[in-house]
Amino acid sequence: MMKIIFDFDGVLTDFNRFIQENNALIQPITLLWIKNSKSKCKVIVNFGKAFQMEGMSIDEGMQRFMEIQKAALEENKVYIKMYCKSE
Repeated sequence: MMKIIFDFDGVLTDFNRFIQENNALIQPITLLWIKNSKSKCKVIVNFGKAFQMEGMSIDEGMQRFMEIQKAALEENKVYIKMYCKSE
């Protein structure tokens, strides 16, 4: 059974504050390394939908970021089953 663990610590709050102050674009990206796999497929890179924090509080921006990241991790599970089969 596959177990995906994700950890987004307090650094992201500071990061989102910086983004908000500069009205920059956030591009969520997940990188999934498949450890100990016999498959040739070892890494999945998933680019989530980019968004701007304009008009959002830091908490709203963080929530949006986390929603996109969690959705991307769920997509990664599907890709693993489809493309990363052991040989």
